[in-house]
Amino acid sequence: MKNYIFFAIAILFSLQMRAQDRTKKFTVKSGKIVYEYNGVNKGSKTVYFDDYGQRYYEQEKYVNETTIFGQTTTTETDHITIIVKDQFWEINHITKSNRTGKLPFYNE
Repeated sequence: MKNYIFFAIAILFSLQMRAQDRTKKFTVKSGKIVYEYNGVNKGSKTVYFDDYGQRYYEQEKYVNETTIFGQTTTTETDHITIIVKDQFWEINHITKSNRTGKLPFYNE
C-alpha cells in the first residue's frame, strides 16, 4: 500500500513540474546564440533571450544567391522578431513593414 501512495505522489509531483516547464523555451535563464550562414545563404542570425525564453529577440540578415542556367537570382532578408510573453513584434527592413499580435497558445 505504501508503494502505491508513493507512486501516486511521484506522479502528481512530476505533473506539477511538467506544468511549470511548459513556458520555458530554453533550459538556461539567459543567453545569446549566433548562427552563421555559409553556402547558398550568406549572413547571420542572432538570438538573445532572457527569463528562459519569456523575452526573446531574433535578428536575421542574409543574402540568398541562386544560379540556374547562368541566371543569378539574389534575395535579401533582414528582419527582427521580438517576443515578450504572449506579445510579438516582427519588423522587416527590406519591405519596410511590421506586424504585431498576441500568441494564441501562450501558457503562463
